[in-house]
Amino acid sequence: MFLRRWLLGSTAFLWVSCVVTLAGSVPPLFATASTAPQFTDVCGVIDTDRVWAPGVYVATSCTVTVNPNVTLTVAPGAVVKFNGSTMVVNGRLLAQGSAQAPVVFTSYWDDAHGGDTDGESRSPAPGDWAKLVVNGPGSVLDHAWIGYGGAWYGYDKANLVLNTSDITIRDSVFAWSFEKGIAIAHLDPAHPLRLTGNTFQNNMQWAVYAKPDNSWADVLLTGNSSSGLSWNGFGLEGSISGTVTFSTTANFPFLAEQEVAVAAGSTLTMTPGTTFKFYGKALTIDGRLLARGALANPVIFTSFRDDAHGGNANGDDSPPEIGNWSGLVINGSGSVLDHTWIGYGGAWYGAGQANLTLAASGVSIADSVITNSFNRGIVVDGAAPAILGNQIYGNQVGLYTLNGALPSVRGNEIGRASCRERV
Repeated sequence: MFLRRWLLGSTAFLWVSCVVTLAGSVPPLFATASTAPQFTDVCGVIDTDRVWAPGVYVATSCTVTVNPNVTLTVAPGAVVKFNGSTMVVNGRLLAQGSAQAPVVFTSYWDDAHGGDTDGESRSPAPGDWAKLVVNGPGSVLDHAWIGYGGAWYGYDKANLVLNTSDITIRDSVFAWSFEKGIAIAHLDPAHPLRLTGNTFQNNMQWAVYAKPDNSWADVLLTGNSSSGLSWNGFGLEGSISGTVTFSTTANFPFLAEQEVAVAAGSTLTMTPGTTFKFYGKALTIDGRLLARGALANPVIFTSFRDDAHGGNANGDDSPPEIGNWSGLVINGSGSVLDHTWIGYGGAWYGAGQANLTLAASGVSIADSVITNSFNRGIVVDGAAPAILGNQIYGNQVGLYTLNGALPSVRGNEIGRASCRERV
């Protein structure tokens, strides 16, 4: 014990200082027991094959890079957390979890996965980290959970950015991105992009968005679902080149908010049951479109608001309207539309104000429905296509020709929904 006395003005003060030592370990004053789990810092370059066992891994304000020809295996139950960071895979990532023990890539503040790593009460939010970028071939994401990425300062603003289609993505969840669940910047024509059984939840804008840099590959979508977004499906823009197949199953349509074209010399094939929805813009075919559906499984071209085809793509209950998009414009020969359904196009600002504009000969449309255009069902512009056995109704004008067009027209029903003439 130490005693000290001093005088301040007319008042005397006595200061007592004590130091008491007890046997054993005594925690410091105000200390609390730590609940933060142990974790491994993984910032930096991975230049040899490595396995991350079940546990928590953290990257804070850095880039994790897997070098070319290197494989990083992330075991079921492993949780990788990011704080403003990016993970770039130039080699191969094998993230193969299970329904009970997924592989998780998430926010540093996500206590639901891997516990309270940060020791704070802050909740995770979209954009807490940048992105997982896959550049190299052969990666696998199977039963993975990827969330809270797509930071606003990143160009792609996505949980996952693909610069290759040589990847397996199945039975995984993409959630709470700042904009997109998956952004696609490059595709390899030799490797179809396959997305199978994935769930997209509460990403701020798009489930998937593709704007490849000059190359396309087949896009084969099976059993995927999307909810809580502005755009529930596979968004795309730009020019499609090469020989490409689009295929999807119910309630996960292809979506276009910007212009989409099939380049001259290229072919787009759409399989039965595939739905393509549009907001305002046109689908222009300068090459060839092969859309062969079936009576019970047509190929659909329609408004982004049309919930009756391809589910609720825009995340609200607004009904479709005539003229919601510009329509399908075919400028190149060789296209075939068989058992298709084309509706709600012909926007007032579009050329021809039609659901379907045919400006090339050697084109056939058969056994299809063309309905609910802003103005015209079909416009034929200076060409001689075959228009056979279609139902063309609910438009102001069913069939309109100009510039010396000479279409072959047989077996069509043209008129109102309740009153049609056979032509």
